[in-house]
Amino acid sequence: MVTGGHGKVISARDERGHIDWKQMPTMVFPNIPVRDVPAARAFYTSLGFAINEDFSDEHAACIVVTDNVCVMAVNSEFFLGNTTKALADTKQVIAGALAIAMESREAVDKLVDAALSSGGTAVTPTTEMDGFYSRNFYDLDGHQWDILHMG
Repeated sequence: MVTGGHGKVISARDERGHIDWKQMPTMVFPNIPVRDVPAARAFYTSLGFAINEDFSDEHAACIVVTDNVCVMAVNSEFFLGNTTKALADTKQVIAGALAIAMESREAVDKLVDAALSSGGTAVTPTTEMDGFYSRNFYDLDGHQWDILHMG
């Protein structure tokens, strides 16, 4: 198994190239609906994230955030096959926020600046207080991302 943090791909393939589920660590896969999977893939790779092809196809892109956290950008229609609720229009209402703690203020700035230059939009002004530093953005589909450093 090959594992890595931000920007590295996680794989658990056996000698035949099949996923070896017994080798998989406990992982978290938040799913977010997207209108355009290729556009989401391009957006997140422009931020420095890798795509885990083991869990990606024409319906979804698996965005590697850390060793054990991968965000699934799932085609909206495909996403609806796994729920009985309507999708929130994240351009109009907030359905939640995804937060990532980074190793430094510079890492926060680098990620958010990349998001803004790749089509994301700023949400609120930078927050600084008592060692806490936070910036946020909306992605291409209006999902809010809070990027922070505590230290």
